[in-house]
Formats: sequence, structure tokens, C-alpha cells
Amino acid sequence: MYSATILLGYLGADPESRTTREAKTVVNFRMATSEFIQGEEKTFWHNVVVLGRDAETAAKHLKKGAPVFILGSPRVRSYEKDGQTVYVHEIVSNVMKLLPSSKPSGNSAPAQLAGKGSGSNGSSAPPADDSHDDGPW
Repeated sequence: MYSATILLGYLGADPESRTTREAKTVVNFRMATSEFIQGEEKTFWHNVVVLGRDAETAAKHLKKGAPVFILGSPRVRSYEKDGQTVYVHEIVSNVMKLLPSSKPSGNSAPAQLAGKGSGSNGSSAPPADDSHDDGPW
């Protein structure tokens, strides 16, 4: 069996990058997603872990406020702090896609990193008519 989580949101802070003893890159960041519940917008925060080549891309191109798509597996890990067990809920990324920013910023991630666009011209920008809500892609 497989459990999957899909997140489409924005980074709450710059990603934190580290290298394991085996010289593998691991990136952690918090991201916010929002949804409307009973007419009120609610924001949810998620801890995300990115490994491997995606981690290198995340460390190089993601900054606070950047939009990102994550497909991952939910995990719970625990550790002891002051005699108490602390549980941390995380999403371990299996797929990460950098998305074009809807607002101008200094982040100049190359368009090809954002993945294939859905526009008919092959660009990574969303189609000009976004009045329908078919999902994030």
C-alpha cells in the first residue's frame, strides 16, 4: 500500500540544507497551503523533506515565498527532548516541481526547472484564461 500527499503552496522560510555522512543532500522547509472552509480561508503548515537531486535543486533555487508543488509520503518521526517524546509530522518528497512565481521577484529560476506548462505554446506559464478551476496543472 502507498499513502500520498499532494501539496501546492508557498515556502514560509528559506530552505535548510545539510549533507549526510554519505555525502547526500537533504533539504527541509516549511510550506503553507490554504483552503476555504465554510467561507473562511484557513492556512496549514507542512514540514517537507527533500532528498537527492531534488534537494540540490531546492537548495539552489527555492527561497522564502516561492511557489512549489510536492508529491510525497507522510511520515512521523520522534525524538526525546527534556524527557518528553516529541513527534514530528513530515512529508518526504517523491516529486518536487518548482513553479513560476505569480509576482515579480528577484528569484530568476530558469523556466525549464518549472516543468512542462499547460499552455498551447509550450511555455511554463499558466494559460491566459484561468477562469476555470481544473487544478494546479
